[in-house]
Amino acid sequence: MQYIGIEDKNGKEIYEGDIISANDRRTWEVFISYGRAKRKDKEWCVDLYQADINDNDYEIIGNIYENPELLEVKS
Repeated sequence: MQYIGIEDKNGKEIYEGDIISANDRRTWEVFISYGRAKRKDKEWCVDLYQADINDNDYEIIGNIYENPELLEVKS
């Protein structure tokens, strides 16, 4: 997994493949595409920046290899 150059709200380095969560309880997979860090869920993806992390209190809650169930859609 590659470090994306961004830290979560606790200062923990975020790596490609990590799963992050925000205040709204949504979860996203972190990945790198064309040299840019992005977050994605089942529907869409968006660029990820340190300012975005700070403003939304993102926190690493697992990774796609050990915790794939964290990305499952909950009804």
